[in-house]
Amino acid sequence: MHDDEDRVLELENAEGPAEPISISLQGYGLTPEPGNVFIKDWSEHSGLTARLAQAGLVTPMHALTVGPYYSTAYEVQVTL
Repeated sequence: MHDDEDRVLELENAEGPAEPISISLQGYGLTPEPGNVFIKDWSEHSGLTARLAQAGLVTPMHALTVGPYYSTAYEVQVTL
C-alpha cells in the first residue's frame, strides 16, 4: 500500500497489520519527491530495495548516506 501524501509504503498481509517498508528521514531534513519514498538498506532491510526493484514495485532514484554510521538509504519511485 502506498500513501503518497504521507510518503509511506507498507506491506499488507492477510495475517495482521501492515508492516512499514519505507522510513522517514525528516530528522535529517530530507523529504522524498512526490510519488517517492525512502527505504533503508541496513539491518533487516538490507537488500530490500533491490528485491522490490526486481519485482517491479519501485524504481531506485538515488542513494543517500545518513546517520552517524553512514548508512545507505534509497529514494525510490513507487511503481505499484
